[in-house]
Amino acid sequence: MTKTYTTSDSITFPGGHTYSHICHAGVAEFTIGIDAQQRPGRDGTTCWNWTEKTPEGTTVNMQAYGDDAAPGKTVVRAIEIREKKLAKNKGGYEFLFVKLTETDEPVDSQLVVAGGAYLRKVEDLGNQAITTIWCPQVKHDGGIVFASLHTPLPAQRPTSHQVQRNKTASA
Repeated sequence: MTKTYTTSDSITFPGGHTYSHICHAGVAEFTIGIDAQQRPGRDGTTCWNWTEKTPEGTTVNMQAYGDDAAPGKTVVRAIEIREKKLAKNKGGYEFLFVKLTETDEPVDSQLVVAGGAYLRKVEDLGNQAITTIWCPQVKHDGGIVFASLHTPLPAQRPTSHQVQRNKTASA
């Protein structure tokens, strides 16, 4: 799969993994995952880390920085979309992640982690004000969509429910 983005400002760590900047995506409101875990950030501070998942298997790591951040809490943060690339001896896989940092700026954007069907639907709109960034992993069909608050995004389909045959009715 070809990347739908370019990276800059790469930082390679002694273990061989690399972090790179993809883009800034404005300021948005986020609810930190209830299952978020506090971890050390690469800049010497700690962050709340959780994963956003879609039914299609898309996973995007989220990292919220700031003293007012906590699991389940809704916060306003500046959005930076980044890429982590594992060392070659660890497979060299690339992953998207969203770094959310404190800001005094007002909310001006919306960001959605979504599956491939939604990203294709958004791309079919052809609206240059909406940006899609596909996950670089071939096995993950999905990624991130973001736009200004004033740009309408299509509604996401509700999660499908698994339907099973009633075994007692068919007997």
